Amino acid sequence: MVAVSLNANFKTLIASAAAFVFLADWDQSDVQNDFAFIGTRMLTYQLLYANETRLRDPSVQFIVLCTPTVSAAKRQQLILDGATIINVDVPPLPEYLLNDRAAAPSLDHFSKLRLFALTQYDRILFLAPQTFLTSPIEPIFTDTALHAPLVTLASERPKEVKEDEAPLPANYLFAARSDSSSANNKDPYFHEYPPAVTSTFSPMALLLAPSLELYAFLLSALHSPRLQSVFSSFYDEKWTWPLSRWRHHTGPETALLNYVFRREGTMPWTELDPRWNANWGNQKDLDKQVIGLAGEYWWSGDLGVRDVWVQWRGRMEAEFA
Repeated sequence: MVAVSLNANFKTLIASAAAFVFLADWDQSDVQNDFAFIGTRMLTYQLLYANETRLRDPSVQFIVLCTPTVSAAKRQQLILDGATIINVDVPPLPEYLLNDRAAAPSLDHFSKLRLFALTQYDRILFLAPQTFLTSPIEPIFTDTALHAPLVTLASERPKEVKEDEAPLPANYLFAARSDSSSANNKDPYFHEYPPAVTSTFSPMALLLAPSLELYAFLLSALHSPRLQSVFSSFYDEKWTWPLSRWRHHTGPETALLNYVFRREGTMPWTELDPRWNANWGNQKDLDKQVIGLAGEYWWSGDLGVRDVWVQWRGRMEAEFA
């Protein structure tokens, strides 16, 4: 299998970029306790209005990616808040996932794969709605360490090239942070700074270069029968609390992305500098002035971090009252 050339939109000099939040509607009735929706509104406030964190470069947009499950009322509220919305459908899914009852509630998370097809942007920063910011995240787009495309390792690792997958792109860019929940099975908030490097990444913050070739490759991997075991382990009900909660919370698309960008594969993922994001961020991360902290701070985490989250929520609600 021969690697193909990446589309012409892959640039080292970035002309257009966007920060995306992905919103799927887990609770269509209780707005006050829909914390993904609340978090999305908080990021809208932080990225568009708050002086400490707002975007300043007009070439960088803020966009909310909405699945079909997000109610019309919530979409309208986000528009009133000032957010730009892109509605996305779930890409075609394999039969084994469509027939899996355990997978059914979270299949709309595969809509996140649509990010790779948005080639009108040179770079995309994805932020989970569980994230809040402590300072501007925008400089990540000018980080020279994240500009140059990486060469796909098809010739160096021929055994990792699979016959049932689409041709590999010649180049790619995909960066993330190591997964704190896989480093500590008991409490993902318990980690030092910087957190331990792990073989798998967290989906809380992803930097990528969109590419139609890469998008096609992701869909081909998704439909490979070999991937059924990957998703089976993701939904393994034998996993015990709390590990099962942290893993299931991330969404099944994370299993696919960790497979495609596996460390030992042809497109190994790049480790983001820890200053950009902390998944399951704790007080140490806050003290080190990590820019983005992600976690379920409405009910868990270090008290100091939860207090900051509550303050940002209050400011958002006052702004949008």
